[in-house]
Amino acid sequence: MDRRAPRQVPHHPQARPEFPGPLRDQVGYRLSTKDLILDVQQQEVITRDNAMILANALCFAKIVDPAKAAYGVEDYAQAITSLAMASLRAIIGEMELDQALSSRTRSRRGCG
Repeated sequence: MDRRAPRQVPHHPQARPEFPGPLRDQVGYRLSTKDLILDVQQQEVITRDNAMILANALCFAKIVDPAKAAYGVEDYAQAITSLAMASLRAIIGEMELDQALSSRTRSRRGCG
């Protein structure tokens, strides 16, 4: 909710004085609190043994604090996707190629 004062009218010498009224609540943003499913686009990731692989992912997220989602970042969906991409690169970067190709459970635990 945004708190805004009523619109102020310019003061004229012949006009009656206007006293400020109560603050009015207005809805600034409408956000869904349902689960979000975001597609993390395909990216090149280098493993610990310097092999390059292509990785993509799906990110499941839920907004628990709408005020932070609305006012904390410009685009919360893009911020979540960028964080998931960075986490995916960090997790796969710690693995060797054989581990990265055969292990999905560690990647799931690391991103969550």
